[in-house]
Amino acid sequence: MNKMKKPELLSPAGSFDSMRAAVNAGCDAVYFGGKSFNARAGAANIDDEAIPKAIDYCKSRGVKAYVTVNSLYKEEEFPGLYRFLKDIYREGADAAIVADMGAAEMIRAEFPDLALYASAQMTVCSTDDVRFLQSAGFKRAVLSRELSLEEIKTIILETGIETECFVHGALCVCYSGQCLFSSLLGGRSGNRGRCAQPCRLNYELYENERRLESGHLLSPKDLNALKSLPSLIAAGATSFKIEGRMKSPEYAAGTTAIYRKYIDLAMENGSFVIEEKDWKTLLQLFNRGGFTDGYLSRYGGKSMMSPQQSKNWGTYLGEVAKWDERAQKCLIDIEEDVVPGDGLEIWTQDTPHIGSYISRPAKAGDRIAIVKSGAQKGDKVYKSYDKRLMDQLKVYYEKDTRQMDAAARGVFRKGEPIRVEIFKEGVFAQAIGEPPAPAEKAPLSRERVLAQMNKTGNSPCRFTQIDLQMDDDIFLPLSKINELRRAAMELFEKNYKERYKRAEIQKDYLPEKYEKIHTGEKQTTVLTDDKSIARQAIATGVGRVYLEPALWARENLDDLINQKDKKNVQIYIALPAIMRDEDKKRYWPEIERLAQKDIDGFLARTLGEFYSVKELGKPVAADYTLNVFNARSYHFWLSQGAESVALSPELTLYEGDGFADDRGEITVYGRLPLMTTVQCPAGTDREGKYCKKKGSGAQYFLKDRKAMTFLLKRNCDDCVTQILNSQPIFVLNYFDTFLERAPGKFRLVFTNEDEGMGGRIIDCYDQALYGIESKYAKGLTERMKRIGCTKGHFFRGVE
Repeated sequence: MNKMKKPELLSPAGSFDSMRAAVNAGCDAVYFGGKSFNARAGAANIDDEAIPKAIDYCKSRGVKAYVTVNSLYKEEEFPGLYRFLKDIYREGADAAIVADMGAAEMIRAEFPDLALYASAQMTVCSTDDVRFLQSAGFKRAVLSRELSLEEIKTIILETGIETECFVHGALCVCYSGQCLFSSLLGGRSGNRGRCAQPCRLNYELYENERRLESGHLLSPKDLNALKSLPSLIAAGATSFKIEGRMKSPEYAAGTTAIYRKYIDLAMENGSFVIEEKDWKTLLQLFNRGGFTDGYLSRYGGKSMMSPQQSKNWGTYLGEVAKWDERAQKCLIDIEEDVVPGDGLEIWTQDTPHIGSYISRPAKAGDRIAIVKSGAQKGDKVYKSYDKRLMDQLKVYYEKDTRQMDAAARGVFRKGEPIRVEIFKEGVFAQAIGEPPAPAEKAPLSRERVLAQMNKTGNSPCRFTQIDLQMDDDIFLPLSKINELRRAAMELFEKNYKERYKRAEIQKDYLPEKYEKIHTGEKQTTVLTDDKSIARQAIATGVGRVYLEPALWARENLDDLINQKDKKNVQIYIALPAIMRDEDKKRYWPEIERLAQKDIDGFLARTLGEFYSVKELGKPVAADYTLNVFNARSYHFWLSQGAESVALSPELTLYEGDGFADDRGEITVYGRLPLMTTVQCPAGTDREGKYCKKKGSGAQYFLKDRKAMTFLLKRNCDDCVTQILNSQPIFVLNYFDTFLERAPGKFRLVFTNEDEGMGGRIIDCYDQALYGIESKYAKGLTERMKRIGCTKGHFFRGVE
């Protein structure tokens, strides 16, 4: 194991204190964002004015600084983003973590020395995904949390790219970058750092009309991959990432210190035994019903979920012995020591649970009294806050203890100015003083001089080697040595930080100018997995029909292909929502066969799909799942050869109109996927990859606290489920505005509509393209009002 390359330990810095804590606890790099432009807007974040200081702090201690700009950006945000990037570029940030391909293109063009790291928000989960990123100039890929150890190993072997793997912290139930839940329900976009976390709420699961279960059904436990560190090191992962920019400095300190310890042990010994106290510390810092090692060794399942409670559990403390009615106190038998300031939570039958603080110390085995009502005998009690632990961890951000190794030289000779010099990695600093006096009585000893030289305190360096050139019969006040050492250290720190600074970029932001192509031709497109609806769409004469995998992977398309040629309709093969390496092995032979037939093109949903099918010689449409949010990202995909580009459904009609032309596409009807997940709510009871409900013809849906229902669209072959919005987009009665403002293609998405309903919807929208009101229009509009529909974000947008 010690021949393996040591992985980087990358820690979260949601605030300046968290950054200090992580650095002093032993991380190799930190990642942080400014007040804007990153995917954790809810974190404290570091003030933009303090970012130079943060970068300097890291650099002077040998720690790398990665800046998160992993949001999706609107057109008007690019000037501010550019100014922010100019600042971090000048100050010497090591890399920018990016999710928006438009932002990535700007960085590559304007800030060429700033390394590009692909955020987890880019949904990087296959070898082809990584190959595409390599072709686009990315140095590192943050891999999706859903990948197994074997998949990670394959990607590293096949591509050689730097890989960043999550090892600790919160798990999203959805593939990162593919979630619209918070956005469509409340206007707060998770893709823009403002997620309201609807996945952590209560839901009920139904099979047809039968209620199966309820609870926090979309809330996974937190990841803890401590036991898997040796395997991840052997796989060749470049960086181990701790999630947690929303969490406290104590969390950053504690998790970093523990992972530092076990990475070092793994490198030294090849394996380790985890100490119980370390595991308990991680639990106390944050857990949701214990931990999971995530998808490293499994494909999902009930053991990964925390349906009882979605917030921090803390550690088990004891249980309620009884409620003392006379004293009006709750009596609790505790199994751990407590001290004043500890917090506890009593898990009552009803929520919210009872919280309280400890006012006097007690020992394990004691019975303590809490002045709180509502608890019953047998209720479990958890320590939600450990004051002693928190006090221990505060030292990591209250005192600077992290130091780099450096070499020093001290020259103390008669008749020449005394000098203290510091060297490291080509950086040099020197401080000069007056010559020493001859010793009249007791000469200055070498031991005393070395002792003073080594008093580096909380400065960024410590001396691992001191070359002392000294005469034996000299005298010098110790204060002069201290003064000289401090002066040399200050100069060295300044010189060392300057080594990483870059020249100021003088020019201001200039928006790219793109030519809009308007053919004057508008098209209706249809996306479906239902053959009868595909036939109707072709018979109506829509511009294009996208066929989902559930259709083309199972049925012969010859009749549709023959029919479409007569109607001059294009047929595009829609590729899977997610295509990992194992999925490609299964799908690729059929994809290649279809490419030889008279289909017109492919709809690519992922980076890797675009990369691979482009080589088959057919036109490729880029779907909105590639997060097209601005002119730069739109034209990036066109420059890559996309025949058309679907816009993010989080854009307003007017925002899209600002940059899209007739090559653009928007969804004007249908239930959008809120989430794409391998953690199917209906299939948590697994045997290996597949659950016992694989192939079931039942309909499954979730119901929230407002009785809104969310249909589960299950792809059991790929073991991928999409949770669909409770209401379909329907904008027929606003179509005049859309014809004036929208790009050239209007997509209709069909999921569970019957043939009759589907036909009427297609007819209404297709007729509306020509300013004609279909005979079905009024009836359809009234029906949509009754069952409920939404205008999506076309007129409201997202935060």
